[in-house]
Amino acid sequence: ADMAKHARRDEQATRRRGGRRVAARSLALFIGAFSLANALGYALGHSANQNIWWIDFSWLSTWIGGAAEKMAVILECLVGIALVAWAVRPQTDARRRAVTVALLAVMAAFAEQNVVSYWQLLLDKVLWHALPVPFSVLVVAALVWLACAVARSETVAPDDAGTRTGIVIGALVVALVFPLLQIGFFGTTDYRRASDVAIVLGAQVHSDGTPSMALSERLDTAIELYRQGCVGTLVMSGGQGSDEPVNEVDAMRDYAVANGVPESAILLDPQGNSTEATVADTVPLIAAHGWKSVTVTSSFYHMPRIKMMYLLQGVDVLTVPTVGDVLNDGTAQALPREIPAWWVYWAKGTFIG
Repeated sequence: ADMAKHARRDEQATRRRGGRRVAARSLALFIGAFSLANALGYALGHSANQNIWWIDFSWLSTWIGGAAEKMAVILECLVGIALVAWAVRPQTDARRRAVTVALLAVMAAFAEQNVVSYWQLLLDKVLWHALPVPFSVLVVAALVWLACAVARSETVAPDDAGTRTGIVIGALVVALVFPLLQIGFFGTTDYRRASDVAIVLGAQVHSDGTPSMALSERLDTAIELYRQGCVGTLVMSGGQGSDEPVNEVDAMRDYAVANGVPESAILLDPQGNSTEATVADTVPLIAAHGWKSVTVTSSFYHMPRIKMMYLLQGVDVLTVPTVGDVLNDGTAQALPREIPAWWVYWAKGTFIG
């Protein structure tokens, strides 16, 4: 009986080790592929600063100037190759393990610098509202965990079909979770400060012409920005759906005026039927008015995609999210849409620019 019990324990321990190895290789496959994609985007000269979603190397330019981008490309390329190779074939010799661990350590050091920079912003009160732990902490933890997994690698039997499938499925799961983490961390961070204008994105209007909960939350945030003196002009951008009695911008203007914003401080973009239309309409408006600093406010889940869309047009906006009644304001219905949308606009920024 004791021998059978020990055998079961050994079998369970072996399964757990196998599960951890598959999880580590799945994460390595995702990070390796993502790093290679970022490096390729920079090498092609089409990247619209997409590394802000991963490890931001821009601070290096203050130390080594124009060589910072080349260094980032080379490092990400090497890390990507090493991690994909390890994910596909972890039977590595000691030298290859040492090189992979060293590359991961360097990347972790850069990610740690991002953590320090973030906390410095918090101490300097540059961020209006933010989580005390940045996304970069997760990046550091992931890289350190992978470094430990690689260091402990040992020769194993060739993968069977189930293991290979598990690694691919695991990498796909990470790819689904990654945009949600960006929404949870970046999307909820409030970067408000004095700027020339705030652009407010529209949302559903009720049959009686009043703003929906999601739209009123966005408007309340914009009105707060105006009252605080952060902006002197609000641009309302929206359209009119087939089931809406009025254009969203009319309802938005009326709501803002009723809450103390003078009509003279409001500009309307009645053709902003989508996020793409809003960006397309407001970028020329920004140039025409000579606005140097631009704030955009919308629901928090919308913010990463908005940031990427404006970056594609060469405009770096400040994002101020609304985080309201997430159970009733349409957040649950919107989140699944934002996962593929995040990847679409990340790919556009990385490979098209």
